[in-house]
Amino acid sequence: MSQTSPPAGRPGRYNRSFSGLIVSMVVLILAVLGFVLVRDLARSDPDMPVAEVDYVEAVRAGQDSGFPVVYPPTLPDGWVATSARFPLGPNPEWTLGILVDGDDFVGVKVVRGDSGAVLDRVLGDPYEVDGGIDVPNDDPLLSGDWSAASEGQDEALYTQVEVPVPTAAGEDGETADPGAAPQTDTAVVVVYGTIGEDRLVDFATTLTSEALPAR
Repeated sequence: MSQTSPPAGRPGRYNRSFSGLIVSMVVLILAVLGFVLVRDLARSDPDMPVAEVDYVEAVRAGQDSGFPVVYPPTLPDGWVATSARFPLGPNPEWTLGILVDGDDFVGVKVVRGDSGAVLDRVLGDPYEVDGGIDVPNDDPLLSGDWSAASEGQDEALYTQVEVPVPTAAGEDGETADPGAAPQTDTAVVVVYGTIGEDRLVDFATTLTSEALPAR
């Protein structure tokens, strides 16, 4: 039986299929390698430097205004202050944000208003009030009764304090009654974060409202 050879210049069917298989395998391998490379790049988090702020200057600005700012004299190792805000205006509010060991956070607020509204802001709604808790702080502003609340992994300790009410000035820039007794209003001091209740209590005991020394 005679065999028919393929026309000159035209590869046989078997050779063409084998070459196509090799090319397909190479393309598949390259695609898999590309996918792995992109996945690893997406998973890797670049080391971003944490911007540390000088919260002492913000404390000084708050104290200069007469508002009782609560702050830690120092921070433990691994704790970095990343934000400190005291916006001026008729409703001042002190906020300090701290990054803990690169993963967790702690915040401190002093804000006029009721505790429910403040907890809505720092914990979200719904949150659970866990009842009273012992926070042994000798600072006169912080020595009152404290309570605890939580929402998931976020926990908060809070106490109510008295703060001065800014006196409105008249058209001539003078207060209406300079000899009147200063008025006070209720504010909430809240310490919140993701480090657990015990560590929050330890941190809250270090807070102070003591006036910073003059420059």
